[in-house]
Amino acid sequence: MEKKITEEMFAQPNAGEVILNLVREGAVIDEEIHLKVFALDNAAEILLEYAKHGHELSDKAQLKVFALPDEKAVEIMLEYVKQGYWLCYNAFLKVFELPDEKAAEIMREYAKHHSLTPKAQLKVFGLPNAAEIMLEYVKHYWLCDEAELKVFGLPNAAEIMLEYVVTPKKFDYDLCEEAQLKIFELPDEKAAEIMLEYTKRHKLCPDAQKLYDELIAKSAKG
Repeated sequence: MEKKITEEMFAQPNAGEVILNLVREGAVIDEEIHLKVFALDNAAEILLEYAKHGHELSDKAQLKVFALPDEKAVEIMLEYVKQGYWLCYNAFLKVFELPDEKAAEIMREYAKHHSLTPKAQLKVFGLPNAAEIMLEYVKHYWLCDEAELKVFGLPNAAEIMLEYVVTPKKFDYDLCEEAQLKIFELPDEKAAEIMLEYTKRHKLCPDAQKLYDELIAKSAKG
């Protein structure tokens, strides 16, 4: 039977210690009383254990985590997203208020589990490890048109685009016309590799098809 932490337990003189021990044993806290944890001296320790045991936090509790010292907030949220949970919209935005390297650490893990809205995708490009995050992200999810174009500003653009067109997604998206054309600004060998994969499942826009035909002819001449 699942153990539960009740509201009455928070009134005990040693509530923090009791609740921490129960959480370590896998006890669940009802969503309605998640915020009571933050009044305890060992709130950060309890929340980290709670995340490690794979329990979900309410939207309000997610936001309150960011009121803790950055080091504690990062540790908790990193563990939380490793469990595959979504962040509510406001908590997601709070991630980007952390120091860049900390936000980057959380987003690298988050990208393995969740698709991002177009606005959220674009925010990732402001992080120091955007190249690493986007390479992981395109293994699983789609990019909006503007994000496709921003990829070409990353040092591993060719690697990302190849991964994007090779890896099957739940839904297979066409590259926007401008992105198709920008592929031909990459070294010929890379462009040819990407286009070979992309055209297995997609048609090119006329201008891109023309460039691809020229690339094939150029390659044939050696």
